[in-house]
Amino acid sequence: MKLIIFISIFLGLLASSFAVPAASGLPYGLSAVRSVTELPYPVSKMTFLGTLGGHDVQLNGSIEEIHSQMTVLHPEFDPDALLAAKKLAIRDTGSELIESELEGRSKSNMICCNPGSWGADPGRIEQGIDYLDHFNGLCGVPARTCVRISCSWGSAIYLCNDNYYGITPTCPYMASYAQDILNTCPMYSWTVQTSYCGQEFDTDSYNIIVRGDNC
Repeated sequence: MKLIIFISIFLGLLASSFAVPAASGLPYGLSAVRSVTELPYPVSKMTFLGTLGGHDVQLNGSIEEIHSQMTVLHPEFDPDALLAAKKLAIRDTGSELIESELEGRSKSNMICCNPGSWGADPGRIEQGIDYLDHFNGLCGVPARTCVRISCSWGSAIYLCNDNYYGITPTCPYMASYAQDILNTCPMYSWTVQTSYCGQEFDTDSYNIIVRGDNC
């Protein structure tokens, strides 16, 4: 009996020594995402207020949902044409439009997901980034809530608000966070294709998450 008790205690200590440490170094009140499915808050609809395809609009939903709404409200609306025009303008000027240095300084911690998490396809996230770049306006999220900015073919971009009030950061600036995650958080597997999963924080108490999802 003593031997059994000793073995049980030993195994318990051994298991605790291999436990995954909690995320550290985050500002107080911020929630880190490291598992396959968790989000720090309930999910709501993103609100977009701004100009899209030359039209002043206020719409709710992900990029893909807003595109669908725009084609109903304005049948001539073509998001792919807007994207092509932007790429042409970048080629002609030789540089991309970037946010101000002051906004860039507000980025803080970056966390990459644990191995085995549900990663996103980089091509689909890059498409979401490109579309978000031509959303000339504000992406709104309620207090202590996450909104799905984009989701296509199992790959999602989320905006999560740690504040106790709603916020409306600029949409193209949110795209830059998703790009940072693609640059920093690859997930390797036995297959050739690499997926991406991570979370980047802002000092204004919000964060962007890139991960796999059901869509």
